[in-house]
Parts: sequence; structure tokens; C-alpha cells
Amino acid sequence: MRWQRDGRQLIYYGYDNTFMSVPIGIGSVPKIGAAVPLFEAPVHSGAWARTGTLAQWDITPDGRFLVNVQAEESAPVAINVIVNWKTLLNK
Repeated sequence: MRWQRDGRQLIYYGYDNTFMSVPIGIGSVPKIGAAVPLFEAPVHSGAWARTGTLAQWDITPDGRFLVNVQAEESAPVAINVIVNWKTLLNK
């Protein structure tokens, strides 16, 4: 969970891969509103990736989101390694 900078919204990442916002009314008695879905994002799985200091997302001071999403799977790329490359320079 993260607080918006103004303290009027609590943002959390749900188990259905949806970021949610809960409005908080500030006053002598806090008023907690209903959760509103913001957007979906495939953040790395596991409870550790959703909350706490190891969360794979955060909110910037201007209210934008930084989200570490899962990369699409692709075929491995070949890597060519040249050993003894200095001897090839003399040829």
C-alpha cells in the first residue's frame, strides 16, 4: 500500500492484478470511501512483490506510477564469445 502525497487516497495492488484507490476524507473523523479500480498491470507474482519495501511498484511525488511489469517471454538471444582475441589482431 502507498499513500498519495496529499494523504487523501490510499493505493494498493490487488490480487487480481488491479491497482485500486481508496479515498480518505480528512477531518476530525476520517471517512473511508469505496475502493475504485485504477488500471491493471501484470506485476511480478508473489505477496512480496505487492506490498512492503520489496514492492515492484511505487507512486512518484507528482502522482504518476512506476510499475515493474513482467517482460514478455521471447527466445534466447545467441551470444558470441571470442577467446584469445588479441592473437587474432596480429593476423
